[in-house]
Amino acid sequence: MAVSTDRRTRTVSELSLPTLLAPPVQRALLVVAALAVLAQSALLILVPPPAGYEPSPVTAFPVSYWAMFGLGIATAVLVSVGSAVTRNRNWTRAVTLLLAQYALFFAIPGVRGYRLYGRGTSDSLYHLGAVRDLVAFGSLPGDVFYPFEHMLFAELVFFGVPVATLIQLSPFVFTVVYVLGVGVYLRALTGDDRALPLGIAAATPLYFAKFYTQLQPAVLSFMLFPVFLAFVERARRTNDRRYLGLVAVSSIALIFFHPISALFFVVIVVGTVGYSNVYRRVTGNPVRSIRPTIALAIVPAAFMWYIGFRRTQLSIIEIFALAGETNPASQRAELASNAGLTALELVQRFVQLYGAVFLYFAVAGVFSLWLVSRLLKTDVKYHDGFLVTQFGIGSAVGIVFLGTYLIATGPIRIARYALVFATLLVGLSFLKLLVARGNFRLRVVGTTVLVVVVVAAALLGTFTVYGPNKHMTYSEYEGADFMLQYHNPDLPVRSFSLTVKTERYLTGGQDITLPRRTFSEESERYALTPGLGYDEYERASISYTHSYAATHEYDRRFLDAAYFTDNQREQLFLYDQSDIAEMDADHTVNRVYSNGGFQGWYIRWGEDKPNAATETFPAG
Repeated sequence: MAVSTDRRTRTVSELSLPTLLAPPVQRALLVVAALAVLAQSALLILVPPPAGYEPSPVTAFPVSYWAMFGLGIATAVLVSVGSAVTRNRNWTRAVTLLLAQYALFFAIPGVRGYRLYGRGTSDSLYHLGAVRDLVAFGSLPGDVFYPFEHMLFAELVFFGVPVATLIQLSPFVFTVVYVLGVGVYLRALTGDDRALPLGIAAATPLYFAKFYTQLQPAVLSFMLFPVFLAFVERARRTNDRRYLGLVAVSSIALIFFHPISALFFVVIVVGTVGYSNVYRRVTGNPVRSIRPTIALAIVPAAFMWYIGFRRTQLSIIEIFALAGETNPASQRAELASNAGLTALELVQRFVQLYGAVFLYFAVAGVFSLWLVSRLLKTDVKYHDGFLVTQFGIGSAVGIVFLGTYLIATGPIRIARYALVFATLLVGLSFLKLLVARGNFRLRVVGTTVLVVVVVAAALLGTFTVYGPNKHMTYSEYEGADFMLQYHNPDLPVRSFSLTVKTERYLTGGQDITLPRRTFSEESERYALTPGLGYDEYERASISYTHSYAATHEYDRRFLDAAYFTDNQREQLFLYDQSDIAEMDADHTVNRVYSNGGFQGWYIRWGEDKPNAATETFPAG
């Protein structure tokens, strides 16, 4: 739409839609948002700490807390959209309140008094263990082959940030960079200042789910992509050496942040070059391009860095060994079929886990089809075709990763390329409605639908960040640390809930050399059986032979989470207090540790040493 120099003409043409979101309305919404943030702050303080094991931090808070959270999201999105329409800076206040709300949200584990948000198989245990090693010894263990994240976190620890606090601080900082970065990049791409608040509104949902708190470099590195792409776009438009230098620095950082993210960056930059050339030839419109040399240099640099690591070699062997035998799609289908859920419950679980991503992909897909139909009839705008092209590339990459085993298996992690560009397309769809001429009703309905989609996705995404039973209590930490420090290293510690990553976190920063693993979820050598074995044998020495066992309140309480259905509770039951009492009375078992929520047991041979006791176990 041509912008008239006559302020009155411009105002009338652009404000025919937003009399609903005029500045006085925006100011009122900002007051509501501020009150919502204050209410959340009060509830965080007033809700009493857990008296025992707490299955989920989400259900620990009343519905009123989440109602205030949703109200804060909705008002921030509405003010951002209205601010773009009326060309004022109220969006800065809305974004400030939004980020304050997210700061409170990511502080929940600390407020609830957890020792650490991350337990069991959470990747955060592995990464924080590596950080502790780096801080204590000045070097990383040999199995850490992408050190950027760990070096960054270690610097924060040197400045006084506790290691456990990194799980609260890092997601918030990366979320701020991502949300603002989407807006900055969309403005750089379209050349329209209004795209900044609209892009921020589109990036509001926390749709990366558990990956915020798992500290996965594969996802955290991707949350920097909008900023890196803004550098690429500015370098393309201006050929300024400063932006070319920033692209080079971004490329180097990604090499050491995560190899797949580095390769995706190459794909995006090469795709930018290819699309620019095609656009120039097809439309005849002059358009600058960027030399792909800097990005292409990532490939040999990454190869030289990663190929020397044993872990890289094992990953390549694993990919070829499992090629054609399994893939993430079949794994998820098998997981769904074995989940003990009805068809309706499976649909509900899908909405819970992937509803936010599905909504964004649906909007991006429909909008892309509309843009393609427009491109065939009217003059092509560079940014329209570019975002559609990159979304298509990202979708193709996701399909390849779903159909082929390439180490990564989580659907959201696999779809992160497409998800970033789906978000940009949602922001662009806001902008298209804003500048569209005529049909006032269509613009109002379209904008309303998009706002509802963004708010719904934000709420759905929020509830996936903190999954049930993902936090480590003080009793688990202290009990596991005791067993690790004082057990006979030739004997396994059997448990339902202690893993290799638990051990990795506990030994991080400590000069401990053990002949074999202490905990593991990967071998029968470290396993317990339902009922602690007493459903089959009278003595633990027959069930487990000479070993240790660890029982934890988590084992008995994790099924209390509302996430599980009655059928799942029946299928996943492990043991109860009566089984603990039976182990306590077993003359072949000694209780060697107890802190109320965690018990450590030593299982010795019985007087009538059974045949099972003569078994030998391979080193774990």
